[in-house]
Amino acid sequence: MAVRIDPEFRRLVRERLRDLDFNQCYQCGKCAASCPVFHRSPELLNPRKIIHMAAIGVREVLTQPPLWRCTTCYECVEQCPQTVNFVDLVVALRNLAYEMGMAPRGVQEEVETVLKQGFVYPLTGRIRQVRQRLGLPPAASDLEGVLQTLREVAS
Repeated sequence: MAVRIDPEFRRLVRERLRDLDFNQCYQCGKCAASCPVFHRSPELLNPRKIIHMAAIGVREVLTQPPLWRCTTCYECVEQCPQTVNFVDLVVALRNLAYEMGMAPRGVQEEVETVLKQGFVYPLTGRIRQVRQRLGLPPAASDLEGVLQTLREVAS
């Protein structure tokens, strides 16, 4: 499969992610070496590949499953000699994928559910009882306020 570099996407990524200095990456591999997902299955997630694709403007980075497999554990960030924040890059790319309608369907459905209900899964009576038993406050007592804030942030 040939890699297509999209200059417009490259410009968008650089403009959108200008605070993330991922261009400092010199592909040393410490991020991959410290990544628990890479250790288990290198084909599932290679941080260096995602950084490279974002840096050169490969739009397909937004539709590739590896983008959604990062656990955001920050091991890569702690090990990076150039202080490239791969987790922030992944989160920014995920947000961009969602905004462009390129996120996996399941992710899109979860976002829609949160915007409607305030939760990915509705709180059941059992969950409310567990929260009470643990001394936790009732979740989202101001659900309408939470939903309003989420809608404002999403628009």
